[in-house]
Parts: sequence; structure tokens; C-alpha cells
Amino acid sequence: MYSILVLCMHNNSRSQMAEGIIRSMSNDSVKVASAGILPGRIDSYAVQVMREIGIDISGQEAKTIDAFLGHTFDLVITVCEIDREHWVGFPGQFTYVHWEIEDPTKARGTEAEALEQYRCVRDEIVDFVQRDLVWRVGDDQWKTGLLEEDGL
Repeated sequence: MYSILVLCMHNNSRSQMAEGIIRSMSNDSVKVASAGILPGRIDSYAVQVMREIGIDISGQEAKTIDAFLGHTFDLVITVCEIDREHWVGFPGQFTYVHWEIEDPTKARGTEAEALEQYRCVRDEIVDFVQRDLVWRVGDDQWKTGLLEEDGL
């Protein structure tokens, strides 16, 4: 089974959303996990905007990268700037991809404006999965058009 680790500094929004989206869009045919250097609590806005597309990440947990040292992965994705020195302990060969995604936890304004920023980030992650992962993993079981199917 193809395995992916998504890394972010705090593992509370972007990487959690990516984990849920990859798991859902791959129909569980990809083993995916997320972790952070300084993990925090999963962001409630991230949970809310993921539910809007039928993905529940409320049961996911923020994890430290140390929990995965010694594990092998086919692909490591970073969604924010993380010094490679923080995750050089992964054995074997793997492909590394960086997706620069704006941090939605820094959104300012009203709740509605903040939620809109989270939706933009979520949709960007869906786009990255459809553009980058589907061909990379080579599995025809991936869902495409996730946002369109849900009327978003």
C-alpha cells in the first residue's frame, strides 16, 4: 500500500485537512498520516469546513513527527516551511514534495471571513491532490471532482 506523511509545523489545520482529503479521495487505498514539529490541537474551523464536503476529521489527532521516525514512507509532503533537519530520520528512499499553502489559522476578520479562508485552503489541498497525487500514486480508484460532487 502506498504510504504518505504530511508534515506541518503544528499539525492542527493544513496537514490535518490534507490527511483527511487524501484518505477520503483515495477511498482508503493509500496509507496516510500527518504530523508536526510542535503539534497543537486540531482547529475547529478546519473540522467545520471539512464537514462541508463530507469529510470528518474530528477524530484525528495532532501528532508529533517523532511518532513516525523509523517508519518508511513512499512520499513525504510538507505544507509549510519546515527545516529538513527536523525529519531526516525517515529510513529508506522516499519522494519529497512541498506544497506551499497559506496558514488559515492566521486569518483575520469576522468568523465568516475566517471560514472563507479555511475553505480556500481546503479547496487548494483538493486541487493539489487531484493535480499531483492521483498521477503520482497511479491508482484509478481516486475520487475526482470532490468539491463538485458535494455542490461546492
